[in-house]
Order: sequence, then structure tokens, then C-alpha cells
Amino acid sequence: MNYVWKIIQQISFNLRYNFLFSIYSYLYKKVKTNKSKTVMSIKREELAKRYSDTVTAIEELKASEDVFLYATKDKYLPKVGHIHEVDNIEGLLKAQNIVNENKEQVYVAAAKMLGITEAEMPKSDSKLLGMKTMYWDRDIQTRLAELRKKTRLKKLKNDEEILRGHLGKEEQFDLDMLELSDESVGSVPPAPEA
Repeated sequence: MNYVWKIIQQISFNLRYNFLFSIYSYLYKKVKTNKSKTVMSIKREELAKRYSDTVTAIEELKASEDVFLYATKDKYLPKVGHIHEVDNIEGLLKAQNIVNENKEQVYVAAAKMLGITEAEMPKSDSKLLGMKTMYWDRDIQTRLAELRKKTRLKKLKNDEEILRGHLGKEEQFDLDMLELSDESVGSVPPAPEA
């Protein structure tokens, strides 16, 4: 009897598993099909407009005259390096953590822990490697803005490449002709004045 009961349980499990798997497969195929239909429904005009908007955004980013100045340019932060050379968000987080360790908030917390009153506390000018921490904070924010700009430009260039690959031959031809300079299409250079 026990053996028969185990067989019934196994059959029941298999039926439930197969039923759930078939529902999952059906829904997965349905969602996948709907996604591909959505992507395929983009019209050629919309594709050309998205390409144009992407190119415009790239040109605007390149033309923006952002100046990234660093007060801490000659300071080497241990475990991080020079702030203006940090090339990822993780490095900036490490740098900000090091700066935060030197800020007044930590100083005040330590004083409270030791039972030192505000009257007894010496005036603190929070510094790191001889520079005020506000300069470090500002330089980290500057570097973050610079990294974000570079990342955005990289993503836009990637989008441009993808969109250009999906443009029709006529649109690609028109874009190629727009990119040619006047000198390369056979225009005659002006005659020198006498």
C-alpha cells in the first residue's frame, strides 16, 4: 500500500510540474512575441527621427564647453589615486569615504563619545592632505560630472551606430551625402584674386 501511495504522489507531482511548465512556456513565448512585435512596429520615420535626435544630442555634448577644474590635482589620495584620474564610480565612492572619515561630523561624534563638551572642543578646520575637505568634495563631484558626460557620450555613440545600421539604404545615402564636405564633392575652388 505504501508503495502505491508513493507512485500516486510521483504521478501527481509530475502532472503538476508539467502543467506549470507548459503554462510558463506559453506565457514566456507570448511575452517574447509581444516584445518583438513592439520593436518591429517602429516606423522608418520614427527610426530616422531617433537617429537624428541621437546625433544632435552627441553634437550638443561635444559642443558643451564644460571645464573640469580640480583644486586637488596634485594630491594623491591613498588607495584611490588622483581624483582627476579616477575612471569609475567605485573609485569615487572610495575617495568620498576617505574624505568623509576626515570631516567634522566624525570629529564631533568622537568628541561626544569621549564626553567632551562643545565649549571644550577645539575649532576644527577639517583637512585631508593639507586641503580642506570641501575642495575634495567639490573635486569628487566634478569628476563624477565628467564621468557621467563621458558615459552618456559613449552610450549615445553606441545608439547612433545601432540606429544607423537599421536605417534604409536611402536614408543612409542621404546621411552620407550630408557628411561630405563641399570640397570632396567636386566643387571648384575659388580662383585666386589678382
